[in-house]
Amino acid sequence: MDFLYSIDLAILKFVNETTENPFFDFLMPFVTDLHLNRWFAIPVLVILFSYYVYRFKKKSFVFFLFLMLALSASDFTGGRIKRIVERPRPFQNNELHVTQRSPASENTSFYSNHASNNFTFATYSSLVFPEAKIFYFSIAALISYSRVYNGVHYPSDVFAGSITGLLWGMLFHFLLFKTLLRKENSWDRLSLGQMVF
Repeated sequence: MDFLYSIDLAILKFVNETTENPFFDFLMPFVTDLHLNRWFAIPVLVILFSYYVYRFKKKSFVFFLFLMLALSASDFTGGRIKRIVERPRPFQNNELHVTQRSPASENTSFYSNHASNNFTFATYSSLVFPEAKIFYFSIAALISYSRVYNGVHYPSDVFAGSITGLLWGMLFHFLLFKTLLRKENSWDRLSLGQMVF
């Protein structure tokens, strides 16, 4: 465990200190909480839902609903685990001399909800729209990186959140197609019944 913790700290110090530069000092605090800006979040949701409608027509609501359920499950679970673990943030450890570049509540470091939620979105969306998977995962990786650069998460927090997000995304994509398959079978049975009677 000491060895793993030393690696965790080494990566943290490298990202938070060694890669420090004026451009990142502007970019990372900006992108890390961009989803909290309603002037960004609301238009993105409208555009995203419109694209679902364009691609899936009548099934678009189901596709979009399962995305929202996946994100809700990710965010809720992450919040509960934070309260159980109560790991201090890197900037709370005075011995590390970490630079904090964005606001964050104390003692809620493990695991990163930002990483979990964004990788949930990236995984689910990549399975639905595989042609854009590089874009989705690039955004998720950038935001996850920003959490370490901003000094509000350890790399292990981000890693755990990313893996959790991958699992949530795959789970709800699986549940989505189970639901769609059940609906299609129901319609098939209904059509057959109409033909018989």
